[in-house]
Amino acid sequence: DVRRALIFFNQYSSRYDRFKAGDRTDMNAFDPALGNMALLDVGVYACALMTALFGKPNSVHADFITLENGFEAAGDLSLSYNGMLASVQYSKINNSKNRIELQGERGSLLIGDVICLEDAVIEYDDGSCETVWPHTTGRDGDMVHEIRDFNALAEGRADMEPFWEITVSTIELMDRAREFITKI
Repeated sequence: DVRRALIFFNQYSSRYDRFKAGDRTDMNAFDPALGNMALLDVGVYACALMTALFGKPNSVHADFITLENGFEAAGDLSLSYNGMLASVQYSKINNSKNRIELQGERGSLLIGDVICLEDAVIEYDDGSCETVWPHTTGRDGDMVHEIRDFNALAEGRADMEPFWEITVSTIELMDRAREFITKI
């Protein structure tokens, strides 16, 4: 049984150094008036994966880092499910290994990248390891699965319903998290 799920998606924005230096010329990446907060920009990837794996959480709590202009730049969502706790961490102002860790009662599944789903390994409590998804093309494989699914949908070889359910659940999760931003 999975008891804890951790999903990270942190991507240091190429525009952040300009923002910190005070350059706001053509700067839409950190403008809170545009509603393009980090949750919606990078957090969506981790939220979508969490809802694809586990569905809608029972409860949501969120903490955020906001910049001096009020822009929500990073966040940590604490989620609860029946018998499991989960965390979604995302940021536009720091980097990390964008990994997934699913902790079970007898071991953990570690996946090396949220986007590519590379290097999936089970680490058992007895110290043994099992590779269940070997490293393939690395970042060259970005979005490969999404492109295949999109093509199958466009060609009528797949049903939209499972994708629609994940999309709606992801939006609902992010809406619940955004309620905490409005309290800042």
